[in-house]
Amino acid sequence: MGEPAATFARRLGPAVLAGVALGGCVCGHLRTKDQLSLDAVEPAIAVAGVRTQLLLRGNGFRPGVVTDVDGKTATAESLSLRIGPAEVAGPVLRADGAIEATLPDTLAPGVYEVSISLGQRHAAGAALQIVAPIEVALEAPGDLASGEERPFSVEVTSRAPSDVMLALEGLGVSPDGSATASGLVLPVLVGPQEPVKVFGKLISERPAAIADAALAVSVHWSLGPLSGTVDAAASLRALGVPRMTASIDGPAEIEVGDQRPLSARLWAPPDVDLAHVNLEVTAGGGAALASNLSISGAAIAAGGALSLPGSVQGVSAGPGWLELDATAVAQRGDPPSRVSQRYALAIRGGPAPALATAADHARAGAGRPGGAGDRLDEWHRPGHRAGVGRGGGQRRHPRPALGGSGGSGGAGVS
Repeated sequence: MGEPAATFARRLGPAVLAGVALGGCVCGHLRTKDQLSLDAVEPAIAVAGVRTQLLLRGNGFRPGVVTDVDGKTATAESLSLRIGPAEVAGPVLRADGAIEATLPDTLAPGVYEVSISLGQRHAAGAALQIVAPIEVALEAPGDLASGEERPFSVEVTSRAPSDVMLALEGLGVSPDGSATASGLVLPVLVGPQEPVKVFGKLISERPAAIADAALAVSVHWSLGPLSGTVDAAASLRALGVPRMTASIDGPAEIEVGDQRPLSARLWAPPDVDLAHVNLEVTAGGGAALASNLSISGAAIAAGGALSLPGSVQGVSAGPGWLELDATAVAQRGDPPSRVSQRYALAIRGGPAPALATAADHARAGAGRPGGAGDRLDEWHRPGHRAGVGRGGGQRRHPRPALGGSGGSGGAGVS
């Protein structure tokens, strides 16, 4: 038999009261698969000042189902979407479980967190990047020689589907004193069809030494309710005034009549090639060159050297000198300064002949016919021939030998 109605009602009463206390629901609950999560925003990059359609994907993108005591259902959970500080109006939950929304054109460039709320459930974690409506590309030379002028270019490309207004916000080179930039003129508008490319010029300010500089440009843009700037920069080596260095490798002293080798050497600056190089070595005082030591119209690569071998000889006792003079033209920018260097050279008289004194001759010939006085007179008498009139053979007295050998070879470039 069935349970009496009164008894069933008494057992059911507490459960009904509990259901009323919980808002009249006796069977509603959320399943694990309904847990809300946000996985991706498409596209992940949007353009500032442009209204863009967004699509959000994740898990649990469906309204929770609540069943009341009368067996009726309701879908009263609301949907909201925020991108950074801005709430996006009118997001739509599609039947396939994705959310559609329209990004407003009021968000400035930046990276924003995206969050959604569906009823009492919340999810975040995806990000949306908003970029400026233009791209700016700067092309500049890697270096600039002293006194040189070279071009650079700026290319502006639009990301927007409509025209973007442009203006030059700033242009310059740092540090001061390295170079200047000028001559850059931007158009008023850039459209989506093709980029615009304009040119300017860099002019060296002749720094005393190499400067690690930077060329920077800033372009102002305006689109819809937004405006901003896009910056671009390029590194630049501003070369200092070119300088040549030179040396002479030779003796510090030399004897009269002697001849010694020497070598003249000229170095180019480390960053600039040289052309029309003229190098000459001269000698003076008691010194002279054995042959001409010069070259004209030569070329030296950056950091390279030119060598000239030759010989120097002693002409007369006393001070002498060697002098090096060089000029050249740089293949870029200012020519290097003229090089002129003088090197001191001492010329000694050399060893004298070993002549006997008058007292020595007197002692050697004392008490003998044709003695000391006659022989001493014969030694100093010009054209004297030893043994004439004494039945002996002809004999010449030796004289100190002067001279040597040497000459200049060809120039060498290293």
